[in-house]
Amino acid sequence: MTADLLVRLDDRMRGGGPLMVVAPSEAGKSSLLRAGLLPALARGALPAAGSADWPRLLLTPTAHPLASLAARLADVTGADPPGAGSADAQTCGALLNAAGSEQSGSDRRARSRPIVVVDQLEELFTLCTSERERRDFLDVLERFTRADDEAADPAGLVVLGLRSDFYTPCTRHPWLRAALARPASPRTHGRQRAAGSHRIPGPGGGAGVGAGPGRTAAARDRHALLGRSGERPAGLRPGRS
Repeated sequence: MTADLLVRLDDRMRGGGPLMVVAPSEAGKSSLLRAGLLPALARGALPAAGSADWPRLLLTPTAHPLASLAARLADVTGADPPGAGSADAQTCGALLNAAGSEQSGSDRRARSRPIVVVDQLEELFTLCTSERERRDFLDVLERFTRADDEAADPAGLVVLGLRSDFYTPCTRHPWLRAALARPASPRTHGRQRAAGSHRIPGPGGGAGVGAGPGRTAAARDRHALLGRSGERPAGLRPGRS
């Protein structure tokens, strides 16, 4: 599963857009992001020069998602973190630009690209009560991952971990709706293991998303939890609240 994430992040370095990891409650999304993806990124697993040194930010939205993002960006850039009341979209945009400062040399593709990993994206709907702050937070991330044309790659990468029973609230926001629209290409069980991947089990150690009576272990592993722009996740079922 980690290998699948890395392949899709590589695609987004050119095509833009966020990478979404969607699964039921207690299915292991956070473990995949924190113990799988982030360590792999730190080892330079992305096929890009200097990617092991790219800034990596892990956050949860909390009740004030802009302040949470600004605080993590301040850690990376050394800037003074703004307070919850003073963090806004402009501040976060400026900090993202500072975090993605150019590396030495003239090759645009060799620049440092911050990687923002937002775990528990559902907090945007459970903790954040301001629709404006929710929208501004998503707008900042959307601009950050936008690829305007072939000559303008995205400034950075964004990975969003979402509990599947919050799929519907996400569809009210065009950027998230587009990211949730299609599934990852399924892989066979053998291929996943050969690539060092692992599936996310469901609650209680059972099968994860899309599993049901009569399905083999290999068939369960073929169900992807990853969404990409213009695609719809396959086999998603509501998780526990």
